[in-house]
Amino acid sequence: MSKKIWHSKGNPWGLFSFYLEIIDGLRWCEQNGYTPHIENIENKHYYSPKGYNGKTDIWEYYFEPIKADIKDGDEVMTPEGYGRRWMKEKVDTWPLVMDDNGWWRREANRIITKYGIKPNAIVQKKIDLFIQEKMNAKVKIAVHIRAGRGMKGTYHKDNIKLEAYSNLVLQKIKQLEHEDYVVFVASDSNVAIKFMEENVPNVVNYS
Repeated sequence: MSKKIWHSKGNPWGLFSFYLEIIDGLRWCEQNGYTPHIENIENKHYYSPKGYNGKTDIWEYYFEPIKADIKDGDEVMTPEGYGRRWMKEKVDTWPLVMDDNGWWRREANRIITKYGIKPNAIVQKKIDLFIQEKMNAKVKIAVHIRAGRGMKGTYHKDNIKLEAYSNLVLQKIKQLEHEDYVVFVASDSNVAIKFMEENVPNVVNYS
């Protein structure tokens, strides 16, 4: 019996954008009776001709494979375009931003669990080691500073000022009334990471 296959090639933007697009697509598969197949990702920002973490496909650089057993006669659909444009009139309401009651987060977690999205063994080992060495404090404060446009966007007029991030974190630290904390900073800007390291105590980052 033939089956319908959704063959995703991801998108050309950042890793988290690509990740969210995959979750969007998996939910679409669930609603429309398709089997997902993620392979031959096209993304020049992450592609390496030598591969990475022992893998040659971008999705599998970081995550366990999600592949279908494609046979002759199967209907294979590869989305045209990126983002949700290819889903137009094909999927119900699916907010792109966090809603007030956390529904989006619960729904995304359901899809992640159903399809078994998880880091591959090499990445998981790196995560575990980083947590063991750098993130074993009682309180963990996480900050994501997205510059966009590469580091050139760090001080773009549309972005939140770096001082706003440091001030908010310092306020949180003051509320703790103890020193057993660590501040994890994730950013696409080395300028932002350096700023936080110079202005906030106990900052760590994975680089």
